[in-house]
Amino acid sequence: MKNIYSFIFLFIVSNGLLAQEKFSGNLNTGLLFPFTDYTETSYPGHKPNLAISTGIGYQFNKYLKLRGDILYGTLNGNNNINFYETSIYDGQLALEFNAMKLFNDRSNYKINVLGGTGLIAYYSRLYSIATGNLVAASPADPEKILSPNAYISGGLNVGVPITKKLDVNAGFTLKYLIDAPYLDATQSGDATDHFGFLNVGLVYYLKSDKDKNKIEMDKRKYRMLVNRMDSLENASSGVSPEKLARMEMESQEKDLLINSMREELDSLRANVVEVKTDRPGQQTDLPDRVAILNSVQYRIIVASLPTRAMAQRWIDRSQLDKSEMITAYIEDINTYRVIYKSFDTLAAAKKELQQVKSLVSDAWIIKF
Repeated sequence: MKNIYSFIFLFIVSNGLLAQEKFSGNLNTGLLFPFTDYTETSYPGHKPNLAISTGIGYQFNKYLKLRGDILYGTLNGNNNINFYETSIYDGQLALEFNAMKLFNDRSNYKINVLGGTGLIAYYSRLYSIATGNLVAASPADPEKILSPNAYISGGLNVGVPITKKLDVNAGFTLKYLIDAPYLDATQSGDATDHFGFLNVGLVYYLKSDKDKNKIEMDKRKYRMLVNRMDSLENASSGVSPEKLARMEMESQEKDLLINSMREELDSLRANVVEVKTDRPGQQTDLPDRVAILNSVQYRIIVASLPTRAMAQRWIDRSQLDKSEMITAYIEDINTYRVIYKSFDTLAAAKKELQQVKSLVSDAWIIKF
């Protein structure tokens, strides 16, 4: 139990020290599956092969994560004559490749393929089932506490997001010891011992909760800004009512002048110098069309050209209805504008403009 508390403490400390965007911490528990010469689990003292692990990870990019893990667990098993008990301490460094990103780049689910290497330190004891006496041990030298061995590992795990920062993770990792047949305290065959870890746990990502779309301000600067605004408000409160009234009146006069200039700009007086058409039968209604310009109306402009000839050519080539089309020369800006139609109300002009824009996308409305 003391070892479990030590692992949990290490997990918490590692998260606190490495509070950076690309780091994550994990805590797992599960079962160990030994592959040794003793494969039975029938002796009375057999216990589940439990393990707990914790570690940290560093995300290089959306595909790759470097992770370091430590593990503590126990193994036991028996044959018809003997049983063994082994305690292991394991440190691993591995790379995880998130294969889910190959299929769905935006998914927060994870399918990680893992490969790495590590070092295991263990002590094993082999006992007689009949007498309970110690038969063999690894390390055999009583001066040594643990037997160290290197291993290579490979595995697969999946992650399911619970929140922005937290995943539930489950997987299996196989750890193949290099030239180490004594995981069960005895060598009864030529095979190298190895074991697997079936785990489930949590992965906590040390991401910031700050909203990147919001701008944060230092509290001290915010207070200074508030104090400055209060000072300005207090200063303005000392101005006499007569001065404030005069300033407000001047402001209103400026607004009226600006609005008047805008109306004059939008209502440039049109001087019709000539209306020309080469199409037979359209000259008969010319006086009526020219008379349209005698009163102020909302007019749909479909072209604004530097010469009358260009304006007439535009009319001849247009697919629009030419029954009310007319060319007007605007003296103030020295421009020939082609008027498609004129209307008494803005609403009627806007309604017609929607149809016109299907052929002339930059058509607009002006009042004169």
